[in-house]
Amino acid sequence: MELEIHLPHREDADLVRGCIEYLNPEASAASVRPLGRYGYTDSRLYLVYCAPNDAGIPFVVKTDRPTVIEKEALGVSRLAVYFAGAQSARVYPATGEPRAIIYPLVAIDEQETVQDLREIVYQPAGRREGLPTPSELLQRTYQSCRRAHAVRPGSFSFGDEYRPYLRESEERLLDDPMPSLFSNQDSIEVYGHILNDPRRILRRVKESSTESWICPVHGDLHPNNVLFGPEFSPVLIDYAYGHLNGHFIKDFVLMECSLRFLLPPKLLQPNLIADFDNFLLRENGYENINKMSLRGRTGDVLREMASLVRTVREQCRSCAPSYDFRDYLMAQYLMLLGMIRLLPYQDFRTLLALCRLADYLESRL
Repeated sequence: MELEIHLPHREDADLVRGCIEYLNPEASAASVRPLGRYGYTDSRLYLVYCAPNDAGIPFVVKTDRPTVIEKEALGVSRLAVYFAGAQSARVYPATGEPRAIIYPLVAIDEQETVQDLREIVYQPAGRREGLPTPSELLQRTYQSCRRAHAVRPGSFSFGDEYRPYLRESEERLLDDPMPSLFSNQDSIEVYGHILNDPRRILRRVKESSTESWICPVHGDLHPNNVLFGPEFSPVLIDYAYGHLNGHFIKDFVLMECSLRFLLPPKLLQPNLIADFDNFLLRENGYENINKMSLRGRTGDVLREMASLVRTVREQCRSCAPSYDFRDYLMAQYLMLLGMIRLLPYQDFRTLLALCRLADYLESRL
């Protein structure tokens, strides 16, 4: 079988070839291109087109470290009943130790491209003419999760529930900027802002228990893991963090943190973004966007951010109308602390938001 491009990881060529033969044994050739990703594992994704055209639909092959792929294969198996992306996924090989996950049912447009949610948000309006808005696509994403997000009462400690997102391994703690920032000081002044060490409440947050709501969760629901199929129907990939009895808020707070802190364009007006982050300490704080004096690119981005946050939080509230929003903020605190360790070059705005969130939660613990 002929692969039309050279893969950046040559050892993956045989793996991708095996996946093609497993899924489409009638294919006579294939075209493969890597999909760009961010992350902290060895995750590699390849988009595959088979020939002839009737040999099969395009699909994505994902590989990673053996322990990660084994964990994801387990998540796919557990969640196949609840998420369409897991139901259509295939583990390769069918027997023995898993080496890759195949995600079929990824549709292409006339230009033969695959888009994920990350590629669509915060793009100038002229670049996405004729496409659904990012908020509409986000709403479709959560609608596809309705079966999974049927909540039931449950209890847990935040430390146990959110431990994987804190990235407290020795490897990740080497990238933790907090010790060098605060050293032996309880607070510092940066760019005219007094910042209190946000770690001071970490133990209390981790030890906090709550009576809340649980359900099957994807566990890693962020814009990179939402691909779009026919007519922009979402296909969710990457189930390594998925499990059957998770805090339902996970599938909302991680999405919001990614949309607010990882994806927005840089070099925007920092004072306006900081004001908006403060507004979002309240559940409906996105409504304050109408009170802000916004112009230019910063205004466009913040208005879109407000619309996306509204969608996430309204979809979250619709799953459990009586849930305590403080639980959302505590989960967000743990997620943000983990994200700062994920990206050592994280900008000051993220640190500022984390510190303000810690100040807000301290009086409510």
